[in-house]
Amino acid sequence: MKFRIIFIAIFSLLMILPLPPFGDHNRVSAQEYYDIVNTVSRIKNQNAVTNIYYYDGYIWVCTEGGALSYKNGWTKYTTANGLSHNLVTSMTKDSQGRLWFGTKDGLSMYNGKWKTFKEKDGLPNETIFDVTEAPDGTIWVGTDRGIGKYNGKKWVKVGIGSDAVAPIVNRIVVDPGGLLWFGTYSHGIGIIDNGKWVTIDVEDGLLSNLISSIAFGKDGTVWVGTSRGIVMLKNGKVKNRFTVKNGLLSNAITSLMVDDAGKLWFGSWGGGVGIYDGSSFRFIGTDDGLLDDRVTSLSVDGNGDIWIGCWGGVSRIKSQLK
Repeated sequence: MKFRIIFIAIFSLLMILPLPPFGDHNRVSAQEYYDIVNTVSRIKNQNAVTNIYYYDGYIWVCTEGGALSYKNGWTKYTTANGLSHNLVTSMTKDSQGRLWFGTKDGLSMYNGKWKTFKEKDGLPNETIFDVTEAPDGTIWVGTDRGIGKYNGKKWVKVGIGSDAVAPIVNRIVVDPGGLLWFGTYSHGIGIIDNGKWVTIDVEDGLLSNLISSIAFGKDGTVWVGTSRGIVMLKNGKVKNRFTVKNGLLSNAITSLMVDDAGKLWFGSWGGGVGIYDGSSFRFIGTDDGLLDDRVTSLSVDGNGDIWIGCWGGVSRIKSQLK
């Protein structure tokens, strides 16, 4: 079977969307609140960043050319080390200390030695878009053909909703109450609540059924990034929607994160990084020192610094508010 390029699930639509001009939007000066440190530029030996994470003192960067970890220096992992493929889309560190890497060609796990899972092992598909651990210790993956669940012994395919559909699943996150949320390419959001499925889609007020990211606020707010803007949910209902018509620089949202102060950070394709404090937007882009306005991912480390995965590499926003 001819393989579709890995970024179809998120970027195939985002990359063709028209990008609005920056205009008079409220921009954050790099010197006003933060120092931007361009950590890794996209050069011959570095590749476009697909995702970025922070675990136990290490920054992990997933790229087209392998995975990298950072703590006082960079270490790179490729097929030469044991990855099943160099195009790495996602990773997680589970409660047992195992490292899981979603790739274009299977799921690789490292626990002192490498092991790769593929369709022959029970995966729904070998194109992995996201991987996460549930509170009960099971490992869940979103693939090109639905969801897989691993209980430590075998994989089980999981369908979404009463019809048990198996769409492309871009994102899997665990909410503060321990529920699993699944962001899909074409079917909106699926939530497993007490063994039953709850779905939220455009008929419920989402801007699009293509979900790129989901983040949770401390006040119970759920933020949803879509290909057509950001949606704010409260108690499962749409409370607000943000697009270029009411504050955004780009509707093509790729990543979301809520910081310790409760502010929403979001990355977009062509609009750089945005910050929403509940009443107004601020933006950080290449004019402020960001490597690339095509942002793919966001993470915060133990020092409160914001790490930004871009098509052009990695930028770190070093907080001055400590």
